[in-house]
Amino acid sequence: MKKTIICICLFIAIDQAGVNWSGWSENESDGKQGVQYGALTIPLIKAVQELTIEIEKLKKELELLKESK
Repeated sequence: MKKTIICICLFIAIDQAGVNWSGWSENESDGKQGVQYGALTIPLIKAVQELTIEIEKLKKELELLKESK
């Protein structure tokens, strides 16, 4: 059940982002869809790196705002 919910959420996110991601597959014979979780590793690492940079920028901005008061 848990994997099904993850697959649905992932599919919605991919669809809304307009991304053609090779980790999503559909079996033509029975229509079942699936996710190759191993294909998520590199995009997840990249996302964490980008978020870390954004967090550091926001921390610096917050510190500057605190100092200016």
